[in-house]
Amino acid sequence: MSGLILAGSAEFKTKLSSSDLFDPRLQAVVEKIVDVSYGGENGHTNGQQSRADEEMRNKERRTRLQMSSDDTIENTNSLW
Repeated sequence: MSGLILAGSAEFKTKLSSSDLFDPRLQAVVEKIVDVSYGGENGHTNGQQSRADEEMRNKERRTRLQMSSDDTIENTNSLW
């Protein structure tokens, strides 16, 4: 397992993650704790979508930074 997302409503997931009852091997791979409004399959889907949205924002941010870096290098090279 490469990562674990704890999702749920209220504070249960937060209390669970800091509890002595929570297996330390799982604690080590918790990537994010997400609030979801639904239970069951809908909650599962909601948690996955939240993580996917975050990944997309991070990817867009990295792309913008790379483009900005490339522009800076190009502008610097044009000075020589």
